Amino acid sequence: MGRLRRAFIALCREHNWKKFTIIYEEHPAHEELYQALRQAIDVENARLEPDEIKYSVQNVSKVIRFSEVQSEKLIDSVVEQTKDITRLYVTFGNVRLFRKILMSMGKMGLTDSQQYLLIYLDTDYNWLNVYHAMNNHFFRNTMIDLQSSWDVSNSSDHRIIGYSRAALAIIPTPVELNSERFKKFWEQAVKDLANFGITKHEHTWSIKVNRFACYLYDAVYLYARALHELIEETTDRQAHGYDPTRDGAAIIKKVLNRKYLSKC
Repeated sequence: MGRLRRAFIALCREHNWKKFTIIYEEHPAHEELYQALRQAIDVENARLEPDEIKYSVQNVSKVIRFSEVQSEKLIDSVVEQTKDITRLYVTFGNVRLFRKILMSMGKMGLTDSQQYLLIYLDTDYNWLNVYHAMNNHFFRNTMIDLQSSWDVSNSSDHRIIGYSRAALAIIPTPVELNSERFKKFWEQAVKDLANFGITKHEHTWSIKVNRFACYLYDAVYLYARALHELIEETTDRQAHGYDPTRDGAAIIKKVLNRKYLSKC
C-alpha cells in the first residue's frame, strides 16, 4: 500500500496534477488506503511554497458493496456531476468498479477528448503475467462468457479496451513464479515439509508453493519479527504484568510503514 501511495504522489508531482476526484467501494481496507492518500496529500501540500497551487480532492464518492446493476446509475451520476470540476479520477479496490467508471467516462465521450484520465490503484494485483491480467482482470468481464464478450465486436469488453487509452493502473510488483529466488524458496519449503510431519516421497519434489503461500509466509514472518522486537523492548514493562503477545496494536504499529524485502 505504501508503494502504491508513493507512486501515485510521484506521478501527480511529475505531471503537475493537482485536482482529482476519488471514487471507491466502502470497505475497511479501502478506507485505510483512502486515509493514507489524504495523509500523503497533506504531507505533499506542506512541502509546497505558499504561492504554489495545492493538491486538492474535488469530490469523494463511496459505493456501498459495488454491484454492476445497483451501482451503475450512481457511477454515471458521479461522473456527470464531477466532469466539469475535475479531469482526473482515482479509484481503487474492486476492479469491476474501475471498469464501470471507465465505461461511464467512455459513454460521455470523456475518453476521446484526451483531457481526462482514470487512475486505478490495484492493491490486489497478483496475476501471473500481463497477458492474463489484461484478458481476465482489467478488461474482460469474467461474469460474461467469452462468446458474449470477445466474440462480439461491439461488446462492453471491446469498448473498455478502446476507452482504456484514458486509463492508467498502478500495481504492486507480484511474486515472479519463474524467478531463481522463488525457485529456491519453494525448494527449501519442500525440504522443510519433514518438520511438519509430512513424509517425503517421489511426488513431494513436484510440489510448488503458490504466490499466496508466499504472501502468507511473509505476513507470518513480519508479525513474528515485530513481536520479537516488542518483547525485546518491553522487558521492564513485562515485569509489571505487561504481555506483549496480547498487544496487537503495538505489534502492527511495528509492521506498518517499513520497507521489507520478501523472502520469496
